[in-house]
This record gives sequence, structure tokens and C-alpha cells, in this order.
Amino acid sequence: MARRVKIKNILVFLIIAIVVILDVSLLIQDKSPEKENNLEQTKNKQKCGIEQCHGLDITCGKNIPDLCTAVYQLGDICRKYVKCEITKDKCLLIKDSKFEECKTCVANTCNDNPENCEGICIQKIDSKK
Repeated sequence: MARRVKIKNILVFLIIAIVVILDVSLLIQDKSPEKENNLEQTKNKQKCGIEQCHGLDITCGKNIPDLCTAVYQLGDICRKYVKCEITKDKCLLIKDSKFEECKTCVANTCNDNPENCEGICIQKIDSKK
């Protein structure tokens, strides 16, 4: 009986020792300079995105809305032709040439015929190559 208790105590000690060794090795890995450098880069990474939910007056920056209303504004469909991008540490608006074409088409077509005018504009623009 005493021998079983002794073996049991040794097994418990070994299990605890293994857990402690694993825990220490994980702590050492978490403190590696490479990991700390990656964390610092993530903290310093600049946010860059479209700052308005709707409309065609678009700016890029760090004030990206978390949530937008479902209210649709005329011309919102043209927004698919723009994006924000970080270039040389600056958040810049990148416009596809189709954006201005879409914007003009919506302005000219939708005043006269607001029903499906955007669909007509997109169809015209996307059919060009």
C-alpha cells in the first residue's frame, strides 16, 4: 500500500513538473523580440478606410464608421469604383476611372429618370472594356 502511494506521488509530481515546464516555455516564447516587434507593428498600423457611409463626397482616413444606416443615397452604387489604400504611410483615395464616369452618369441620368438610373449607368460602364 505504501508503495502505491509512493508511485502515485511520483506520478503527480511528474505531471506537475511537465505542466510547469510547458508553461515556462510558453512564457519564454511570448517574450521573444520577434513577437514583441510584431505586436508593436500591429499597434502602430494605421487605420485607413472610407469615412462616409453614403454619398459621393468620399474621403479616406482613420475615422471609419463602425455601423452605417441602411438609408441609400443616389450614387452609392458608384462607390464600388473607389477604395482607400495606405501608400508611403498616407491613407489615400484610389479612384478607378469608372468612378467619375459613374458619378457623371448618375448626375445626368437620374435627374430625368430616377427609376433604375443607377442600374442603367452601371450597365453602360461595366459593358465597356
